[in-house]
Amino acid sequence: MFSLLFGGGAFASLMLISAEIGMLRGEDIVGPFLVFYSAVYILGQVASLAGYQRGPYLVAQNLDASGRLKPRASVEAALWLGIVLGALLAYMGGDVSIAVYGAGALLVGVQFIVSGLANGLGRFVLSRLNFVIVPNAIFIVIMPFVTMDTMRLYGLCLAAGAGLGLIALRLADWRRVSAPQVVGQPVKILDFASLAVTILVSSISQLDLWVVSLFVSGQELSYYAFASRMTMVLTFPVVAYINSIQPVLASLVAAQDQAAVQRIFERSYYAVSLMVVLGFAAPVFASVWGYMVFGMFEWRIAAVAAAASVGYTLSALVPPFEALSYARGREGRYLPHVVAGIAVQAIAGVFLVAVGLFYVLPVVGGLVLGAIRYGMRRELDHPDH
Repeated sequence: MFSLLFGGGAFASLMLISAEIGMLRGEDIVGPFLVFYSAVYILGQVASLAGYQRGPYLVAQNLDASGRLKPRASVEAALWLGIVLGALLAYMGGDVSIAVYGAGALLVGVQFIVSGLANGLGRFVLSRLNFVIVPNAIFIVIMPFVTMDTMRLYGLCLAAGAGLGLIALRLADWRRVSAPQVVGQPVKILDFASLAVTILVSSISQLDLWVVSLFVSGQELSYYAFASRMTMVLTFPVVAYINSIQPVLASLVAAQDQAAVQRIFERSYYAVSLMVVLGFAAPVFASVWGYMVFGMFEWRIAAVAAAASVGYTLSALVPPFEALSYARGREGRYLPHVVAGIAVQAIAGVFLVAVGLFYVLPVVGGLVLGAIRYGMRRELDHPDH
């Protein structure tokens, strides 16, 4: 239920942000803003060392007898340092793109770490609030009242969201309350192959927008970015469910309860993935909201939303076996396959842009992610492999 509620909140807030940017900054700014948001999302993954996915296991390996996080002071210091440095870079960066993106990476990285730790401590509601709702809500509230350049605004907004997320987590007393204890081999924080797989798999849903932004600009880019991101947010209930079951998966794998893994991981996920089918209504929602943002009904918005619906549904037909790989600490073995998938998606994107058919690019991303997940299925078929 919480996943559905937060998914709806994420969808509504992103629609409001797009409309607000269009009204206050101009229609052509909608596309560049969403490209920026997409880029700092992945840069934040790098800055946090995939802290969102690995947070539950790191927490479980660093609890004392009462369930408290042992290195709490060190974590707090690191998070506050990230917030201060990010806010400073955002303030000093001005029009220097590298500084602004660096600020965004630090601040989103803080959000990833906070949300990952919250998941590990069983504070799933706080994790969802910090991850999407709070930053978007802050952006909506403060944007009409500032006059500084927009890029600096992005950094300050992300700083405020990260700060509130940290405060929320402190109120949780840094104590595990519901997520099961994880046992087994420690997670290697600096395992390059595992980190690369985690980050690249997250990049698959963003890569189409980056490719399009290299060759397309103005309203064309805004139409594509708007429609594809609108549709992606509809999958948030599925993403939230995956994140909430990661600590459970780790415990089941450690207990070698293969039957429970099959039941919780596959059957429950298929039930939740039906929500993605609702994405086929995305062309209607995107067209109507696009009319409010751009002042016209645009067929290209409906076309991109339809293609994105197909792509996300195709990827959802295969359960997220990368989550099970995280639970076993074996995701690094899939690096060659993930790199090959990313290359295929990028090459297909360049070709589709060249022939003017980039509106269907989200379908390629869905196929690539589905193929990678299908290849990871052997983690269930051969648990001792």
